[in-house]
Amino acid sequence: LTTVTVGIIGANTADWPLFMAEQEGFLKQQGLQVNTIVTGSPPNAVDQLATGSLDFASDGTDSWVRAVAAHLPVQIVAPEMITDPYTLIVQPSIHSWSDLKGKTVILGTKTDVTAISFAAMAQAHNMSFDKDFNYVTAGSTNARYAALKSGQVQAAMLTQPFDFLAEAQGMHELGTSFQYVPHWMFTAYAVNTKWAATHGPIIVRFIKALEEGIQYAYAHPDQAIAVMAKTAHVPEAQAKQAYDLDFKQWKAFSPNEQVSTADIQAVVDAVVKQGTVKTAPPMDQLFNQSYIQQANG
Repeated sequence: LTTVTVGIIGANTADWPLFMAEQEGFLKQQGLQVNTIVTGSPPNAVDQLATGSLDFASDGTDSWVRAVAAHLPVQIVAPEMITDPYTLIVQPSIHSWSDLKGKTVILGTKTDVTAISFAAMAQAHNMSFDKDFNYVTAGSTNARYAALKSGQVQAAMLTQPFDFLAEAQGMHELGTSFQYVPHWMFTAYAVNTKWAATHGPIIVRFIKALEEGIQYAYAHPDQAIAVMAKTAHVPEAQAKQAYDLDFKQWKAFSPNEQVSTADIQAVVDAVVKQGTVKTAPPMDQLFNQSYIQQANG
């Protein structure tokens, strides 16, 4: 087996395809042994991939846009989760946006997809991202859930299954990103371009294993739910809620790793509008679709 090092920010539903591919042996069938590294935050994922510490890394598409715009040697090779999945979960004492005004919200960073999504929510309720809230940051949804549970913050942007877990403990939803940001490619796998130049067949095999993991998860709900419960250390009831949302309602994973370029462009446009990138990187520099084409050929 060829060992590849894959970085993930934290165990959550965005990485469901990887967990399924590993659990069901699809990676090994492609001749790959995965060494999974938890990077802990979007900037760490970019840094570790750009410096060659990782072969593949999962991160928000917005992070990859900034990295490519900054001329770092990284490039997207496959979508991961294609829906913006965040839920704004608040403490039991918060019942409205008026209640949340002036309170502390925990985001991934002040510029990533959690910030972009929260800003869209706030604007829709005639509030200012910059003026009406206090912010702290934690790179993974796992860490943000822990901060909310401990009472350190009044609101948190969480992905599944941690939003459902928080609700089961008495907290509640104030909004979902999908309501405010319907067109998006949430996370994607990128590679170091220098490494990719001599490891093209490995990238294709990795994508094939991910596709098999996605297809298996759609066809075998019980096994997919059990894998998520085990990997994320959450009760199966919350893993099932996440499965029903991600696979049945949102269809958040593409069985053939296809994604609309319009959804990617929506991310690019949001990052440029935010001001963290002055000039959008060309699509062919950001996303190399040739590996998907080979995987599906």
